[in-house]
Amino acid sequence: MTIIYSLVLAFALGIDAFSVAVGAGSYLGKANNRQKFRLSFHFGLFQFIMPIIGWLAGANVARYIADYDHWVVFILLSAVGGKMIYEALKSDDSDKVDSDITRGMVLVILSIATSID
Repeated sequence: MTIIYSLVLAFALGIDAFSVAVGAGSYLGKANNRQKFRLSFHFGLFQFIMPIIGWLAGANVARYIADYDHWVVFILLSAVGGKMIYEALKSDDSDKVDSDITRGMVLVILSIATSID
């Protein structure tokens, strides 16, 4: 793998974190330095840790599900797609976040969501 390929791959994998950071900035308005640091630190930390966790989990789980791994992927992707369709059709605004999204579980969930790929 060349350095150019690695840089292009890193850039592509970081685009989702960038887009969530832009959305968070739009939501927050004028963010202070602490909020910027928390968002950047958590996204960077999770972008670093999640591939390691995925590699360790994949190396240990692969031998157990090798015969039916395609069905596991089908079920996981169907569940995610079904949840997306359900959320799109649901027209209630009860899931609005009224607090600082750079704190607590909202930040952890955003960090996981941007680094899960």
